Amino acid sequence: MSAGTVYHRKIIFTIITLLLQCRLSAQLSAAFTATPLAGCSPIVVQFTDQSTGNPTQWKWDLGNGVISFLQNPSTTYFNGGTYTVKLVVRNGISADSIVKSQYITVFAAPVVNFIASDTSGCFPFPVQFTDLSTSPNGTISSWLWDFGDGAVSALRNPQHVYTTSGNFTVTLKITNSNGCFKLLSHPQYIDVTDGVRAGFTNTSPAQCSVPATISFTNTSTGGGSLNFTWDFGDGTGSNLANPVHVYSAGTYSVTLVTESALGCRDTLVKTNLISIGAINSQFNSPDSVCLDQPFTITNTTTPVPIASHWDFGDGTSSTEINPVKKYTSAGIFTIKLVNTFSGCMDSIIKAITVRPGPATDFSANQTQYCTVPFTANFINQTTGNNTYLWNFGDGATSTDANPVHIYTVAGTYSVTLIALNETGCSDTLTKPD
Repeated sequence: MSAGTVYHRKIIFTIITLLLQCRLSAQLSAAFTATPLAGCSPIVVQFTDQSTGNPTQWKWDLGNGVISFLQNPSTTYFNGGTYTVKLVVRNGISADSIVKSQYITVFAAPVVNFIASDTSGCFPFPVQFTDLSTSPNGTISSWLWDFGDGAVSALRNPQHVYTTSGNFTVTLKITNSNGCFKLLSHPQYIDVTDGVRAGFTNTSPAQCSVPATISFTNTSTGGGSLNFTWDFGDGTGSNLANPVHVYSAGTYSVTLVTESALGCRDTLVKTNLISIGAINSQFNSPDSVCLDQPFTITNTTTPVPIASHWDFGDGTSSTEINPVKKYTSAGIFTIKLVNTFSGCMDSIIKAITVRPGPATDFSANQTQYCTVPFTANFINQTTGNNTYLWNFGDGATSTDANPVHIYTVAGTYSVTLIALNETGCSDTLTKPD
């Protein structure tokens, strides 16, 4: 082969190489995608290379200070804002790049914070919680409180009452309008100590004479040593646990304040607990009733007695508080009520007049007949100045004293006469068949 031929071949090879380089350079094109493109901080984004032209080298500037040489890198964006991403690809011969401005959007997480009106006290312990959270992006749209004792709330500024002792961790979760959320927990934030419960009993709450001595028994409970403050309702008091007090006539409310060495406090008030010399036995009953007429007697005694005994003056009695009575003979009777209270008895009497009713009686001129119509003449044998109501048994009635009635249908009839006298008492007589 001649020297000229070799030279021409080198020129041809160089031209072909240059053509291939131009072709390869024209085919190399940088491209990429990412997912997700937006989210709440911190957000992890996966980038996917979609470049053409068979690149062999990649250089990513992910906008958050991270440089990567991987083909498909990922990164975490911690701060809110928008980020520009740049990709440079090479194949050893040529290079290409692409820049996507403000490609990734990161929503900053809200800043959660809260305070409590008080963090230590005795149960029942009310606490007012105040939300101090802020949201750099969007607005706070929901709150979820966990008070640490099993109770929760969705209010922004809730109030919660702790009813048991213990140390309680309080957690607040907030979510903004972008769906970003943040949690904050204050471990053992609320310290609730054992509370106290004031309580007491007493003897003889309803004495009938003065002066009266009342003994009080303290039943208060609570942790630690307890102090007591009594108000007997008559301007005097005591700091004893189980005091004894002498009352004069009157009605008194008693107050006990129980306080522990831990600062826990409870107050119990028993209104109108002590009645001394203030017994008022009374009852309501009619002044007069008709013979065989049931009526109710109402015991209106104050204070309410423990037990009551009634004597109706006709040999009968009752222990009901509000008995129902019926007299079977006319006359004037004395009703006596004896009330039993704690430590004494009291009584009251009232007279009642039992009015007799008319002695109803009647007959007929004839009680049997063979054909209809049949005319019956009724003879009223009731004494006194009365008004009358007859029922002839066939649906017909009359108010005459001595009526005449015509029966038009054969049958057997019961006849009833009701007589009402001037005192308002009545008597009824029915003659069957």
